[in-house]
Amino acid sequence: MKLFYTISFLLATVLMYGQEVSPDPRLNERFSQEQLEKMSDDRIIYWNYYLDHSFQIMAMAEEKVPYLIDLETVSIDPESFHGFTMELDSYHREGAYLKIEGHQQMLVVKSMKQFIQEFNAYYQSLKK
Repeated sequence: MKLFYTISFLLATVLMYGQEVSPDPRLNERFSQEQLEKMSDDRIIYWNYYLDHSFQIMAMAEEKVPYLIDLETVSIDPESFHGFTMELDSYHREGAYLKIEGHQQMLVVKSMKQFIQEFNAYYQSLKK
């Protein structure tokens, strides 16, 4: 019986450590190591998700380019861009469409309302 409890305890311990959430290394661009250590797992999940899901990079269709001429232009590398590459906070209020300089692409910044809805759906799927 002692063996059963010992194995159960060890299995539970391993499963608990397997559930640990690791901060994405890119979070170091906005948060200090001390701040990251104090963050709850839920908060880390939120910020990890934010890095890659608070925006979208889309191709601009050739026929639409003339209609998009007045869009604000940003100079970013679409291959390495993430949520902390530039300050997106001011664009999150309503969402925004920004042309990427030198590319036939645009950066679509999601409104905070849309992002929160998507994050909540993602977060709920983790809990199932």
